[in-house]
Amino acid sequence: MRRLLLRILPQSVNETLEAKLNRFVKVITPVVSFLNLDPRIKVVILCLIVGFGAGIGIGHAIEASQIRALSSQIAKQGELISVLSSEAEQREEHVSTLNSETRRLTAETARLALDIAEKQASYDLLLAKHDSTLGKLETLQASFTSLSQEYQTLREDYEALEEASNGVTVEELSRLREQVSLLERQNGLLHIQVAQLTDQLTPAPRHAVVGREIWGKPEFRSTAWAGRDYELQTKIEEIARTYHRTHTFIEGETDCNDMAVSLWNMLLTENIKSVIVVGNLEMVGETFEESNHAWLYVFNAQGKVIYLEPTTGEVFYGRLPDGSTNPQAIPYREGFIYVRPSDLRRDLKGLW
Repeated sequence: MRRLLLRILPQSVNETLEAKLNRFVKVITPVVSFLNLDPRIKVVILCLIVGFGAGIGIGHAIEASQIRALSSQIAKQGELISVLSSEAEQREEHVSTLNSETRRLTAETARLALDIAEKQASYDLLLAKHDSTLGKLETLQASFTSLSQEYQTLREDYEALEEASNGVTVEELSRLREQVSLLERQNGLLHIQVAQLTDQLTPAPRHAVVGREIWGKPEFRSTAWAGRDYELQTKIEEIARTYHRTHTFIEGETDCNDMAVSLWNMLLTENIKSVIVVGNLEMVGETFEESNHAWLYVFNAQGKVIYLEPTTGEVFYGRLPDGSTNPQAIPYREGFIYVRPSDLRRDLKGLW
């Protein structure tokens, strides 16, 4: 039959048909072989096939059940993730709020710290003034006690003289009065001479000027530096550093007065106006005798003061960059002011 079909049909059809017949033969051959087997073997094989199919079905059912369980678990995990994401967003918002509040509190703390520092500086200044006033009060009390004692002594001397004058003749009394008058005139002359000598030997701020004589005056403005405030500050700091680098202050050996005069001259060479100030950085309202240091007031083009410490080369400005008072400048604010070094020399005399 196969050969007959191959002869009758065309060549192309024959080739296709032959291929199909070959595949059919391959498939049917095991079936024919199976049909030729012993019936008992056929039953066993069929049982195996049925069992294998059932196993595959059960496996698929188990896998489907597992897939459904996993899908349910995934859905629950998704819901949990959604809840956690919502909580995370809320916590992020809370953290952002806390960070903002922290920054605000930090800024407020910094402002309060600056305010406290300024108040502390003012308190220290008032405390120093109080201590100085208390010292002056104690001095006055001591003077009052001394004067009271002197008055008592004079009173006793007067009473003794009055008692001794009883029984004295008019001539003797007149002669005694003349002697007393002569002695009083001599005593007055001696007091004048002592005062003159004291004035010559005792240092006193006779040539010092007060603040109102220099503040805002044109001659105490560095007008050559007008419009160049930053350059002026840089130049002042440069001069201070240069002088400090080339000079050494030794307590008891070198003198801050000389250093202040040298810096005054260096500044003047650069058309920078300044004055020399003498005082005591550890006191408020100090007397001339209590003064133990010298520094400079340096003036900018507007007449504002910059403080220069000659022994260290430090430059202090009255205000900090934030506008608050510079506590380092406070001790330099008061003192005896000298326009020229020669005036300072005349007043210091032997203390120079």
